[in-house]
Amino acid sequence: MVANGKLLIDNSKHAVVCALGNATIPEGITTIGSNAFCNRPELVNYTIPEGVTTLTKTNGSESNIGNNTFSQCANLESIVIPEGIKVISSSAFTECPKLNSATIPSSVEKIEFNAFGNTGLTEITIPANVTYIASQAFSHNQNLTTVISYTRAGGSDVFDGVDKNTCILYVPEGSVDAYKAAPVWKDFKHILPIKTSTRIYGIESDGELFDVYSLSGQKVKSKATSLDGLPHGIYIINGKKVMK
Repeated sequence: MVANGKLLIDNSKHAVVCALGNATIPEGITTIGSNAFCNRPELVNYTIPEGVTTLTKTNGSESNIGNNTFSQCANLESIVIPEGIKVISSSAFTECPKLNSATIPSSVEKIEFNAFGNTGLTEITIPANVTYIASQAFSHNQNLTTVISYTRAGGSDVFDGVDKNTCILYVPEGSVDAYKAAPVWKDFKHILPIKTSTRIYGIESDGELFDVYSLSGQKVKSKATSLDGLPHGIYIINGKKVMK
């Protein structure tokens, strides 16, 4: 093991085993181990660098966010997960009561048990490539008011403890009836289509650059000319909400 400031890095110098506080992941790191950032009250807003593709590899063919990697971070408010991650493992972000913004990239295919259980999430977007959502993956998120889903995957009790009488589910236009008949999703009282007219696939700004923010106010793209590269969801540009 190699000590590097607030990080404990394995001998390959490519994996973080343990992190203290709001540690910055240096270039060359591709893996973050299970529990590495668990119970770190110093974390508030965190962006996992794009160079990181594996957070504990449980299967040699998959890039994962490992079990409990960021769980019990009492002050964590937002997390941006990079493209390349395919699996968000069990309890990866559970028990983070202030976590109100999580960016799930389009590369994610599996969200495992209790991955985002008991957080402060108010809105979440689930990409189309997700083919498996385990039981209680988003359970006990009492502040959740908006779910944007491009998939009908889902195990039992995915949204256990979420008020499905008030939380609005947005789904691709033309698929409302399919969601109303699908297990898990049919429990939402309000299922509405994502109107094509409100979806923004690219923004032309006559050469002017703009910054893109998440709903929690975290900057997710600087000096942009479009929303290319960002997952589907709601963003703030020039003080206005836009949906990709």
